[in-house]
Amino acid sequence: MSNTANSKMSMHNNEDVEVVYSPPSTTREFPINLEHMLVLRDTMKAYKRCGGRITASDVSPETDGDGLNSGRMYTMCIYPPIVGHAVSVNGVLSVCEAAYGEEQPSDMMAAVRMTNLTSLKWVVSDTTGCITPVAVGRLNSSMMTRASLVYERVGPLTAYNNHAVCEAAGHTMNSSFWQNMYPILDDVECHYGLYGLMHDNTVISLGSAAGSDIEPNLEEREPKREQGGFLDMCFTPQSKSSGKVRALTIGASVRIMTKRTIDIACDILSVLRFGNGIGRRDWVVRCMGFCCTVAERDVRKLVDRWKTYCEPNMPTMHVFKDAKVANLSLATGVIIRPMRTVVESDKFVVQGPCVDSVSVHNSDTMEFANLSFPSREMEPEQYFNAAILTIPFAAWTADPRLNLGMQMLRQGMSLSRISGDATIVSHGEVEPLVKTPLTDLIMAKSKGAKLVSVPGVQLVTAFVNRSMNMEDACSVSKDLAESGIFAWSGYINYPLPSNPGPMKIGMKMIDKDWWKPGIDGTLAEVRMSKVGDSHAVVHVGSKKLEVGDKLGVSHGLKFTVGELIPLADMPRIVNETTGEVVVPNLLISTKNLTRGLGGTIREMAAITNLFPSIAAFRNWSGHKPTKTYTLEKQKEVEPKLPSGVLMANGKELRFKDQKVGMRTVKATYGIMRVLQLRHVASLKHHYASTDFRSVTVPRGRYRQGTPRLSEGELVSMMMQNMPSLQQARDQL
Repeated sequence: MSNTANSKMSMHNNEDVEVVYSPPSTTREFPINLEHMLVLRDTMKAYKRCGGRITASDVSPETDGDGLNSGRMYTMCIYPPIVGHAVSVNGVLSVCEAAYGEEQPSDMMAAVRMTNLTSLKWVVSDTTGCITPVAVGRLNSSMMTRASLVYERVGPLTAYNNHAVCEAAGHTMNSSFWQNMYPILDDVECHYGLYGLMHDNTVISLGSAAGSDIEPNLEEREPKREQGGFLDMCFTPQSKSSGKVRALTIGASVRIMTKRTIDIACDILSVLRFGNGIGRRDWVVRCMGFCCTVAERDVRKLVDRWKTYCEPNMPTMHVFKDAKVANLSLATGVIIRPMRTVVESDKFVVQGPCVDSVSVHNSDTMEFANLSFPSREMEPEQYFNAAILTIPFAAWTADPRLNLGMQMLRQGMSLSRISGDATIVSHGEVEPLVKTPLTDLIMAKSKGAKLVSVPGVQLVTAFVNRSMNMEDACSVSKDLAESGIFAWSGYINYPLPSNPGPMKIGMKMIDKDWWKPGIDGTLAEVRMSKVGDSHAVVHVGSKKLEVGDKLGVSHGLKFTVGELIPLADMPRIVNETTGEVVVPNLLISTKNLTRGLGGTIREMAAITNLFPSIAAFRNWSGHKPTKTYTLEKQKEVEPKLPSGVLMANGKELRFKDQKVGMRTVKATYGIMRVLQLRHVASLKHHYASTDFRSVTVPRGRYRQGTPRLSEGELVSMMMQNMPSLQQARDQL
């Protein structure tokens, strides 16, 4: 498609009018002050040319679990024109909408032609007070071009999440569910936020206790205070590909262009039926095919009417004061709210989000809506300084988990849930749902700069290229599993069937047929929700790890204890240069480091590569482009890593197997992997609000085996590698 597309449209009087339109370039450069996680290759090139922050890791990932090639980038594909732009496609003046897919710049225009585009629908009729379908050819070509080109300089962005869109469509418009997520705009406070995108979802899933999409049980879906945030970090709609669904942004509205969306747009546009404005009619108002000129007073009336709506299918208003263009967007997908940056006292200051106006500039929509930003001092600095560093996840990503690191970070900080456009404020440290001895030790030490060392127990992890009967299996030292360090106890809410039988406080739940978790539990209380659903509060616990127990997180990588090996039979890692010996007590397959949590660890390393030390990372206060740091510079962190580097790449390890006899594997104990794991742990352990939750119930299904130990527990074990090695070296 050429940059200038001619399209001849027939008017109702059978006269042909030539419409000349120049769509935005497919290789346009986004503003350099725009920070977002929707990565286009051209955008990354622009960042590098302009000295922006880019990923600096020179470590390429291994092949992903789905057989993808190393370094293959996935993104939410954005086809220009991005939102609501007019474009001539195959000779028809249409509106291009965003689509989801792998970003291939060479195929972008071909993909646009194949996209199911929505034709322009409305224009102003000559009859006063009517908006009727009329041929597009009646529009003034310069007016249409002007209404579209405003996005070429400072345009909005959209991303399309097909599963999330389907989930949002399952609720009625008068449901209180939406009122909790989308407050009236007059009640919305706008706050300083992060660059780019974050994750937010106020919905959790507890199986049947959460109700259906048509009749949701809101009381059960809301996280309880003792849960310290989300019970389930990311609500996943029911779908065949539920394991790959991720919400995209914080406070983002899932937009579906339904009949209701069009009805709302028509009602908003109805204020233009009569001449309300006094003055020059030099503003262009556009909503897909509807396009007309009005006065500024009319635009303000449009915004006032737009503010009265509060529901997921409401359209989005874009006001461009300098260009004197107002656009009412009906695009489908998830509307992203990028932030803008301004320079104050030689520092980059972020401002936003811009409510529902998706703009990367001084928000004229905010001005027209009489909404403003509060002072920067009101915001939680500790959250921003860390979360802002999840932006350079662009280098290596696995479809479609671009924000997995943000989910982990938010979970680790134990922030309270965010409702709609509420302020992102930490309520301090929240008591974990379950405490283990290891948790107590970690939380007691997490405020300091030094890593935790468990007295008498050296937690050392080795990564081996072996697998067992389960792809996520790991091997744990029997001595460690039975040492009591993993002892835990806590409460879980379990939905009761319609006829549970006699219930008595103190009874053992293992005797009940409907009790699915494969662990003994004691009934502590029976509660009734407001809608009449009952659930049991069951006390569960264990003093040791057993085969089948889970080590992992609610999302991402999960390890299943596949075997318990006596410490004497665990493999020894020998430094071939110095002869030093280290005995690990946790063996994890290297295959697990190519997806999920492992992928996040790999990507987090790329972020920390941008900073000379963890101290610089924590004290980061502005946009400071850096050069790529070498491996030696990466080791300049607090606390200091050991001066020597223990390498055992390809070293053969032998240990006993009761069935097979001697079994030979190869262990890889690379310094880079240790650093990557350690950086993630340093992030999470820096905050006083670190929450090492241990009991979570699998989403919508109750698997045999004990509830999972937390991500914090697992990462803390991995974190011990380098300090434990230092202590082991001192003992040799």
